[in-house]
Amino acid sequence: ELRVFGSSLPTVTNDVKMYSSGYVEGLLTCVRISQYYANVHSLLMGAEASHHALLQIRSQLEAQVGFMKANINLVEHIWPEEPTDIKWKHGRYLLFQMWGLMDGYNVAARHFKVHELSLVDFFLLNSMGEMTTLMEAYEPQKVSDRAKASSPPLVFLQKNALVRRSNDTVDTEVAEDAKWEKRMRKSRCSALVRVKENNADLYVGHTTWADYSTMTRIYKYYHIPLPGAESMVTLLSMSSYPGTIHSGDTYIMADSGLVITETQLELIDFFKYDSVQDFPFNAHLPNWVHLLITTRLASTGAEWAKIWSTQNTGTLMSQWLIVDYNLYKVGKPLPE
Repeated sequence: ELRVFGSSLPTVTNDVKMYSSGYVEGLLTCVRISQYYANVHSLLMGAEASHHALLQIRSQLEAQVGFMKANINLVEHIWPEEPTDIKWKHGRYLLFQMWGLMDGYNVAARHFKVHELSLVDFFLLNSMGEMTTLMEAYEPQKVSDRAKASSPPLVFLQKNALVRRSNDTVDTEVAEDAKWEKRMRKSRCSALVRVKENNADLYVGHTTWADYSTMTRIYKYYHIPLPGAESMVTLLSMSSYPGTIHSGDTYIMADSGLVITETQLELIDFFKYDSVQDFPFNAHLPNWVHLLITTRLASTGAEWAKIWSTQNTGTLMSQWLIVDYNLYKVGKPLPE
């Protein structure tokens, strides 16, 4: 468990609060970050043998870092100025928190004489929730297909997908079991919302399916006031991982009264990989950044859905469950 508190003093800027909170976390959890990164690296190397996608994924992550820096004023002469756009204002805070996390960890890494990590490495850790999809979407052939598919009739990936499916239809029990296991390994989580009898309580549950080596979780509480940023949230609590500043499992409780969770959906229509948003032509926020910004700005489930729907990169396929505890009263009928 990790609890991080940011100052409420008006003399401490939001930039400083977020960077400092990340820096302290990087120092306090440096051993866990090193362990988690080593485990993740091992998992990715195993997947890379069949997908050959990591080079393209890291290229996309590098582009995300550059895109964020440019839009949050992390350029010469205007570093101290926050952007006026509220979305990018929060994007700036999150990148400062991540930067602090990296710097705090690297201080410890230099002390213990172990490998230092870059911002791209930390973006990779924060993107693990969609890594299965990224690995498939950024295979060399699929990247090439998207580059060629300049108009709707020319869907090259669609043809390749049909070939792969036609070769995978062996009607034997063993083959079906193998296909089922393969599909489950591509899945990640499941969630449940349940009302107790007579509306006596409202439960929100979540489970994550992942490799045992990822059981280095840390339950985190971020209590960081952000005045002047239209934030609906001061406290975020979530199931999380070392080196990440969002849930990873996507199980988040905010003091705005919202609980955010999701269950991943299997991609059955392989044509959809043609719609993945690639840099540089379709620049976008990392999905985990977009998730945190959405959660901080929304005060109702409807607001959350409206903000979230402004971006769809094609690599985070989930059914989202947003529970607004402000609408729940013990023992009272649920509102329509």
